[in-house]
Amino acid sequence: MNNLALRCITGAAFGIVMISTTFSPLWIQCIVFGIFMLQALLEFYGLASKRQGPHRGLGTMAGLIAYLVLCAGALGILRQNHLALLLPLFLGPGTLELWRKSETPLENFALYGAGIIYITLPMFLLVVLSQQDINGLPLSLGMLALIWTNDSFAYFGGRLLGKHKLFERISPKKTWEGTLVGMLTTMVVGWAIANWQDTDHYFFWLVAGVLTSSSAILGDLLESLFKRSADVKDSGNILPGHGGVLDRFDAVLLASPVFYGWYMIYFN
Repeated sequence: MNNLALRCITGAAFGIVMISTTFSPLWIQCIVFGIFMLQALLEFYGLASKRQGPHRGLGTMAGLIAYLVLCAGALGILRQNHLALLLPLFLGPGTLELWRKSETPLENFALYGAGIIYITLPMFLLVVLSQQDINGLPLSLGMLALIWTNDSFAYFGGRLLGKHKLFERISPKKTWEGTLVGMLTTMVVGWAIANWQDTDHYFFWLVAGVLTSSSAILGDLLESLFKRSADVKDSGNILPGHGGVLDRFDAVLLASPVFYGWYMIYFN
């Protein structure tokens, strides 16, 4: 089976899981998104370990505990003031550098907290956005539709029209033409979502299309930079045709904080 067909089949199965999860009860969302988050953390710290980074298990454990605390707060198991438990997780694991005798203690100390900021918090925002809806449409699904549109049309637009490299040093296959096609079609889908589901907020969805497309591209480039630094093609091989979970969620990790921030500014 050629790579494009395999990529489409895996993408379709992944999409079904994500869509069904956004309509599921909160506890199911916490579990499903948590599984993806855990695998992404393992892959992230796996990349870091190739550069003599922090201990993979400790970094992953800190991110997982942070996610569980956040979900416990969302489920009402913990009160809001109990979220202060997160604070030691940003700094506590880093103190283990005192005993590791690593040649890069400063970088390792920073990376323990980076996993929480880069992966755990954005993945938890998928849970938060799934709990917000507009006329029955979970905001997380609206955001994912924008991201998927951008990814797909930027890919095919680049293959058909691409001539000028966007960021050749990091991702040689990305082009300005593909990027513009992805951004324009994402804006069209944003308009379509507003027209179909939310006619009172066209401006919100049009701007969300621009912001989501831009941040998704930057998220993709950022993860490509990490992989290039670790000298690997994919972050993992768990998703046939796509690589690892981190490869599949690279756009989400930057887009979800931007989308959530725009949502909070616009509606509040």
